[in-house]
Amino acid sequence: MSEPIKLPPLGRAAGIWAPAYGENEVRNYMRLAVESATGDLRAELTAHKRLNKDLETESVKAFAERDEARAEVERLREAFYESLVPELQELRDQNRDLRAEVERLRAAFHESQARELAALQELDEARAEVERLRMQVVACGVVALADTPDSAIEARKMHPDYRSDSLSDVERRVDECIRLRAEVKRLRAVLERAAECGLRDEIHAALKETK
Repeated sequence: MSEPIKLPPLGRAAGIWAPAYGENEVRNYMRLAVESATGDLRAELTAHKRLNKDLETESVKAFAERDEARAEVERLREAFYESLVPELQELRDQNRDLRAEVERLRAAFHESQARELAALQELDEARAEVERLRMQVVACGVVALADTPDSAIEARKMHPDYRSDSLSDVERRVDECIRLRAEVKRLRAVLERAAECGLRDEIHAALKETK
C-alpha cells in the first residue's frame, strides 16, 4: 500500500476556509486530497481483488475437494454393494432352499394329517363295529335267558343293528326249548291223568318200547 499523502493543515473558522490560504493553495490542497483518497481506494481495491482471488482459489479448491469426496463416496458405495452381491445371492439361495423345505414339510404335514384323520376315522368305525358286535353278543345272552313266551317276545324287541345270525340261532333254540317245555308239561298232565286211571304201568312199558 502506498504511503498516504501528507496534506498541509487548513484552518477553519465557522466552516469557512481560513483567509490565510489563497485560491491556488486551496486547489493544491483539493488535488492532494483527491490523490490521497484515490490512492487509498486503489489500495483497498487491490486488497479486495487479492482477497477475491484468494477466495476464488479457495472456492475452486473446495469444489475440487467436494467432487473428490463425492467420487470417493460413490466408489465406496459401489465397492460396498459389490461386496454384498455374493452374500445377497447366497441369502437368496438359502431363502429359496428354506422355502422349498417349508413347502415339503407342509406337504408332508398335510399328508400325515390326512393319514391320521383316516386312521382316526377307521378307529372310530372299528370301535363302532366292536360296540355293535358286543351288543349282538349281549342280545344273544338276553334272548337266551328269556325262555318263556312272554319274556321271549319282550326280549326280542331291539335295534336292528343288534340282530345277527347267531341271535337267530339262539331264538330258534329258545323257541324249541319253549315248545319242548310245553310238550313236557302236556305229557306230564297226560301221565298224571293216566295214573289216576290206573294206566301208569302200561304207559311206562310203552315208553320203554319206544326207546
